[in-house]
Amino acid sequence: DIKSTSKASVLTRRDALGIHVGAAAALAALVADPQRSNAIPEQKFYSSNARNMARLNSGDKSGGSVYDNNPSSPGAAKRRALQGCKISSTRNLAAKEAGIQNLTERDCNLRVLEGGDTEFMLKAMRALSCPTCPFGIDGA
Repeated sequence: DIKSTSKASVLTRRDALGIHVGAAAALAALVADPQRSNAIPEQKFYSSNARNMARLNSGDKSGGSVYDNNPSSPGAAKRRALQGCKISSTRNLAAKEAGIQNLTERDCNLRVLEGGDTEFMLKAMRALSCPTCPFGIDGA
């Protein structure tokens, strides 16, 4: 009678010990590999809107565009230079490098369109190049 009680209590102790050892091993595996326990799974995007929002949340404000400050054709150079004329930081740097006191947007546009001088603006745009900024220009 006493033997059966002690055997029953030994079995339950073993079962309890087995459960605690199993839980401790699982906890040790998680603690040993913190990357596995804290890892955030790679995000899947099911729409372009979600992809753009994730890009914006990461700090990239380029609109997903890649801007070329070394355009190959004269027409592309004019279009890019005219974009630079709209941005005051680029216009100010271009004026400083060209030795012009006050370069307004109108004067800049006239210099690009009528004079055909795109290089003064493209040079300033290359100096302020920022792939993750709006329009690809720092300070835009």
